[in-house]
Amino acid sequence: MEASFEDIRKLAEKAALTTEGRERVVHNLANLPELYEELQRTAESRFRDKIKQQIESLIKVLRDTPNGNGLADIIFDRIEEMHERLGIPSLGLKRPVVKAAVKSRRK
Repeated sequence: MEASFEDIRKLAEKAALTTEGRERVVHNLANLPELYEELQRTAESRFRDKIKQQIESLIKVLRDTPNGNGLADIIFDRIEEMHERLGIPSLGLKRPVVKAAVKSRRK
């Protein structure tokens, strides 16, 4: 599991994100391995809830960061694949939605 998060962290560090966006993503990723370990050790729903909250926050940061939408999809897929591979129940996450650009209307 640790290797999966290391791969995701490397993707975030190499992505064409703003410095602030990259720092926020790496920060959100940092807590996940420990939360997953606690979830596997105790099976307590509070760890599942914290994991879900961290991932949703991570996805939101990416959606709000220039060039972050593609990485949001990749991270979402990697986490889903990790869950399947390790037999971790789904978190019920929804696929990130790409924000549409707002067009200004000139008259």
